[in-house]
Amino acid sequence: MAVGMFLAWGLISGYLGLFLRPDKPQIQSLLVLFPRGPSEKALWVVMSLSAAFCEEFVYLGFLQTSVRRLGGGTGVAVVLQSLAYGFAHAALPWNIMVTVTFLGILFGAFAAWSKSLLPGMLMHSAFDLLAVFAR
Repeated sequence: MAVGMFLAWGLISGYLGLFLRPDKPQIQSLLVLFPRGPSEKALWVVMSLSAAFCEEFVYLGFLQTSVRRLGGGTGVAVVLQSLAYGFAHAALPWNIMVTVTFLGILFGAFAAWSKSLLPGMLMHSAFDLLAVFAR
């Protein structure tokens, strides 16, 4: 399922990239945050795994389930948790934050459909790790 999510995200992000592509100053502002050296990269791996677990648990698990239980329905729950997920990334440039919100919709839809947080956790970890080790 995580591979399916990754492929779906590749299609969605390719389309979004036509409109929301970050410019060079935005990319430079993000690169400053990335780790340098082996010890920072080791800590990045730990942070990536813990962030993936915690964020998916909070947004896809707790928030989405709570909205559904309050009578919001699955569609409303997915949209609300994705908006919360996007706003939680407000430190990023606006166009990347919008892209992250769409990523939250994808993660939320997969979590609701599969009844599992694991695909989102795996994909979130992969994104965070690839951002540093594949650049």
